[in-house]
Amino acid sequence: THFWNYFKTFWNFFRLETSFADKKDFLDLTLKIKEMEEQEIAKYGDLSVKDFLDQYTDSQFVHCMMAISSDSYAVVPYNRVAARDFLEIYQRVIKSKGVGYPKYGCGAIPEAFQKIIKKKSGVILKEEPVDRVLIEDGKTIGVRLAKSGKEILSDIVVANVNLKHFVGRLVDKQYFSSDLISKIEKLKHSFTSVVTHVAFKQPVIEEKFVMKSATLTPNEIAERRLDGEFPTEIGCFMPIVSNISPAMAPKGKQLAFAGIGTTHEYYETHEEQFKELILDNLQELAKKKYDIREEIEWMDVITPKDLKNLFGEQGAIVGLAQTIGQVRSNRIESDLPVEGLFHCGDDSGKDLFGVGTELASLSGQNCAEMILRTRK
Repeated sequence: THFWNYFKTFWNFFRLETSFADKKDFLDLTLKIKEMEEQEIAKYGDLSVKDFLDQYTDSQFVHCMMAISSDSYAVVPYNRVAARDFLEIYQRVIKSKGVGYPKYGCGAIPEAFQKIIKKKSGVILKEEPVDRVLIEDGKTIGVRLAKSGKEILSDIVVANVNLKHFVGRLVDKQYFSSDLISKIEKLKHSFTSVVTHVAFKQPVIEEKFVMKSATLTPNEIAERRLDGEFPTEIGCFMPIVSNISPAMAPKGKQLAFAGIGTTHEYYETHEEQFKELILDNLQELAKKKYDIREEIEWMDVITPKDLKNLFGEQGAIVGLAQTIGQVRSNRIESDLPVEGLFHCGDDSGKDLFGVGTELASLSGQNCAEMILRTRK
């Protein structure tokens, strides 16, 4: 299976309509990144992915191919993504010969956390927003719930809500230094996206995971959008989730996912065009004998506005943007300046790096270890 997947990947790569020189540049750079030592990668901490690529090639093909990987990881343009983090993640993907996807879908991750909490006799309260973190004499003493006003007392409180919302709304700013408040207020989140799930009456696509590269640079896309156009030569993130985890669809059916990064305003004025573009992209993957529009059982579109209403953070796909000045040592520490108060998630955890849920989970593990150390 692995051999056949590799064969198809290379076959499709060499069939791309671009020059042999472009393809060679891309493969040479990929090999270089694979062989980079940790110390060499660390030197690119203050460069963007675009700046890094500019040092090696001016090929638009290479820039676009690398940009789709960068965009899928960070969901911000590659001229803002921190090169060091991207290079380590890209190297990890190359060495592991692919990317991972959770069995039973992304929802399986929080479900697994819930099982662990319950197994350890923890209690999970749903639809119970917190109104305030309770602090007395500079120490955390618990939280007050918004609906009932009930107070839950505890000498340790761990939050994973957006730091901008947390500081000032749930905890008074008086407990934080002006420098820390300023840093939190300046945090930038990733772009949002249109997220689409398409259920097919039968399997119509063989691939498991496809990242379609744009053929335009981010600047060209932005310029054409400003000119009132709807460029279709943009990237698209497409896991065919039931091909990865068969339990994601009934036997004989297929479930595909597709996401395209955008902004709230642009999506609202081009909603139908985004829907058609996503279907066109999936059609390119389908076996020739199928018209996927005729094979759709149902289609669910989660808009940028939906994501904002569900998760806040303006609907950011990966939360905190992995941009220069917001990664590694520049991240907010989980141990906040109030005794017993901690934060974890994509916003916090110093010196950590990763992708989306992975980074948030690492932050949680890091925070737990920090708390356990204080309890010794």
